[in-house]
Amino acid sequence: MIIKIDYLVKEKKICYYDQMEVSLLDASSIRIKSKRTTIVVDPQEKTPKTPADAILALSDSYSIAKIPDFRVVIKAPGDYEVGGVKISGINPEGPTVFDMNVDGVELLLARTSSMTKVTDKIEEAQVAIFNADAEINPAVVTALEPRIVVLYGEKAEEAARALGKDTVEKVSRLSAVSGKLPEEMQVIILK
Repeated sequence: MIIKIDYLVKEKKICYYDQMEVSLLDASSIRIKSKRTTIVVDPQEKTPKTPADAILALSDSYSIAKIPDFRVVIKAPGDYEVGGVKISGINPEGPTVFDMNVDGVELLLARTSSMTKVTDKIEEAQVAIFNADAEINPAVVTALEPRIVVLYGEKAEEAARALGKDTVEKVSRLSAVSGKLPEEMQVIILK
């Protein structure tokens, strides 16, 4: 199933908006695609061959073997820009948490285990994407005021329940458009 909010019919012509797409590549790796840029997060040996402009590492265990044509590996704190996507890495004595602007959508990307150490250093995010590798703190997530929470990883279903969502939509791909996000927080699991 694909959730897609990407067009508006106006004067009998379909007008496409810029959209950000997040898809699951394998159990611990995702692809974030903007209008002009593709970023693969934590690729592994088992990740299918996926061309990308950048590799983003949330942990030290990643492999570049299946990612052809990448220009940069981002794994440290700092400010970056890849193909118009602005990325800021925050690392207060632990794994790096990334804040990104992808086609006008403010996005936060992190492992759930790293969220307890950065609560005071991150701002609101329209879309929060978490590799659920540990228990999630619901107060930290709600403080971000995300419109969409995307979970993947081995503890994704536990994290969804901790956020008060017993039934959540499970999808392989999510497309989001700035200005067309749900009013209330929606939780989605990438499967």
